[in-house]
Order: sequence, then C-alpha cells, then structure tokens
Amino acid sequence: MPLGGGVVVALVVAVAALLTLRFMAADDGYPAILGLRAELGEAGVELHRMQSENRHLRLRIKSLRTERYPVEKIAREDLDFAVPGEIIYLFPADLPVPGPGLNPSSREKEEHP
Repeated sequence: MPLGGGVVVALVVAVAALLTLRFMAADDGYPAILGLRAELGEAGVELHRMQSENRHLRLRIKSLRTERYPVEKIAREDLDFAVPGEIIYLFPADLPVPGPGLNPSSREKEEHP
C-alpha cells in the first residue's frame, strides 16, 4: 500500500520539527552559536585595544629613534636624574595652586587669627 501525500508531508514536517528542536536545545546548536558570537565580540574589542597599544608603541619606538637624547630625556623626566652641578626642584602634585590675587601669606593670616 503506497503512502499518501498527506502522510509524507506529515513525516517531513515531523522530522524537520525534531531537527529544529535538537538544534535549539543541543549544546552544540543555537546556544553554541550565541556563545561564539559573544566571544567574537570580545575578541574584536581586545583586537582594537591591542591595535591601539601597538600604534602607541610604534610611535614611542619612532620617537626614541629620532630624538637627539632619548635616554637622557627618559632619565630626566621619569627618574628625576640630573647632570652634575644641576639643581632639581620637585613639587608635590597634591598641593593646591594659589589662584589669582591670592598668595600664601594672606592664606596664613586667614587661618591663624
């Protein structure tokens, strides 16, 4: 007895539904695709950060190669080195800077009546 057209359609629909359910529920199906998309987004952000850092480092290398005294500049600015006979003045970064018209002596008078 040959199968009728309705039975074949029903069988194809049932198989398609089962495959769709398996794809949606299986660990290697749709959830895996969502996870991979999230990883791809994170990797893109990390790639952008690393490219930016790479550009910065390339500029730093270029400046170190082209500056006249790069080692001396680094020693002076970062390590507070000085040549013999030179005086270095270091100012604390957390002290407030007096505004216009204010001097430190007028502030002391206000604080000590």
